[in-house]
Amino acid sequence: MKKILRLFFGIVFVCAGISSFATSIGTGLIGLVIGLALLFPDISKAMTEKRRKDQKAQVPAENPVTTFTCMVTGTRFECRFPSGKFTDRQQVLNKLRIGDLVTLKKTEWEGEPAFAVMSTLYGVDIGMIPANNVSKVAKLYDQYQIVGKLTEFSAFEVDGTSYTGCSVELDCYDK
Repeated sequence: MKKILRLFFGIVFVCAGISSFATSIGTGLIGLVIGLALLFPDISKAMTEKRRKDQKAQVPAENPVTTFTCMVTGTRFECRFPSGKFTDRQQVLNKLRIGDLVTLKKTEWEGEPAFAVMSTLYGVDIGMIPANNVSKVAKLYDQYQIVGKLTEFSAFEVDGTSYTGCSVELDCYDK
């Protein structure tokens, strides 16, 4: 019911805003802004759900050849590969769900090979593969097509501040 009312009033304000432009640009803009603010959460959620569905359709149907699971490190820091919408990994993690897909991006950390874990939904990194797992993941990365997904969220605290961490499962398919 709440969603229907928000949708109804959003449409009413947009229509009123458009019709008000003839008499007052200020009133028209206010109506449009209020209407879009009421409609935007539903539009944004629908687009995100569609992207989630589209991503899952791209996962190979066969069983993976092998699977590798690990925690993601660095989840409390700024994104190394930010987008216009996200710069902080915690912001991204708070929007993700278990089962959301991730990819790996080859990079370097302190002059050593590394892999950033990238959210395919938002196009930004949510952390890194731990250094002690990089050589194993590098071999898998070279040999297989990897489809990763979030398998677990965890909470941890550093200096009195709470953070969200996560684990990923990397399913490996023949190329």
